[in-house]
Amino acid sequence: MRKRNHHIHNKYTSSISTADNAQLTGFLLILLAAFLSGLLAWLYWSTIKGLSVTWRNNDDNSVGLLVPIVALFFLWRERKHLKECQ
Repeated sequence: MRKRNHHIHNKYTSSISTADNAQLTGFLLILLAAFLSGLLAWLYWSTIKGLSVTWRNNDDNSVGLLVPIVALFFLWRERKHLKECQ
């Protein structure tokens, strides 16, 4: 009898566990992406700062301010396709 109850317990907890694992995996991926983004920003801070100054002070390069915004737009537009690549 005890073995059967143990089996039923595992049957129900495995579906909950799978959902929790998927949620945890998603959270860890977001955490990893945030960490890597922060690390890249820290490593390239002097370059980012220099580009920002150039984009703000040089009329010929002022369009550079739009590059990150346009890149984010393209990522957002292709979000469904990028999700399918998993």
